[in-house]
Amino acid sequence: CRWYTSMFGKMASLTEVSVISSLRGHAIDNYGVTEFLQGTTRRWAVVWSFGDFRLPDVRSPTYYPNNQPLN
Repeated sequence: CRWYTSMFGKMASLTEVSVISSLRGHAIDNYGVTEFLQGTTRRWAVVWSFGDFRLPDVRSPTYYPNNQPLN
């Protein structure tokens, strides 16, 4: 089973009218999205597969220093 990934530097790239809708438009429903946070830098990654094997649904807690989200 092969998995493909792509990293994005802007959250707007992941909106319903771009990457996710493109995957759905190609009948790919086996995908996931995650966020990387390093200091004040955020990146987002999309992972998808053409196979039937699915990764478990896991939601990791978002960490905000001093409980303040970054703007």
